[in-house]
Amino acid sequence: LHAMTKEKDQKWVDCAEDMFQEMRGKVSISEITYHVMMNIYGKSNDSDGARKAEQLLRSMEKEKLNPNNISYNICIDACARRGDHRKAESLLEEMISLSDPQCQPSIHSFASVVNALAKSGDIDAVTRAKEVVRKVEELEYVSPNSILYNSLIDCIVKSGQNNDNALEAEEILLRMEEMHRSGNSHVRP
Repeated sequence: LHAMTKEKDQKWVDCAEDMFQEMRGKVSISEITYHVMMNIYGKSNDSDGARKAEQLLRSMEKEKLNPNNISYNICIDACARRGDHRKAESLLEEMISLSDPQCQPSIHSFASVVNALAKSGDIDAVTRAKEVVRKVEELEYVSPNSILYNSLIDCIVKSGQNNDNALEAEEILLRMEEMHRSGNSHVRP
């Protein structure tokens, strides 16, 4: 099943789906197997892949398995790949609201949402991306990194909303340089 995570063609997704269903009927399936199948959906060319990955996330909950931040990140990535930034944001908010430490969002969770916003072209994408970055800067359990800030710069540049985009992107780059000089090894311009 894991070998099929590299395949995007629908015939492989269908084959993986059949294997997964057959396994479900015969053995107890672990979180890892769910994650593999969710990845197959998320990385596939199937336009419904993100929805199918989320369905498996919800199935895990029903089957008394423990979804964690990996489970959610797979779904967020699947949404981001398909440009569904609203669903990606919704899943991130769900993670934040959960009291389970295993579901705390990682920096990857936040960066994926900012990346989805960068791809969206929405008029308020930059504002919302900045809000996501602000949350990261306020949270104690996660630290901003270069990927997060580069995704924000990408969002600003792609928005093309005003003439100040270059200045705004440069300000973030300068902030990254300052953070790096101050000893934050996770932020390298």
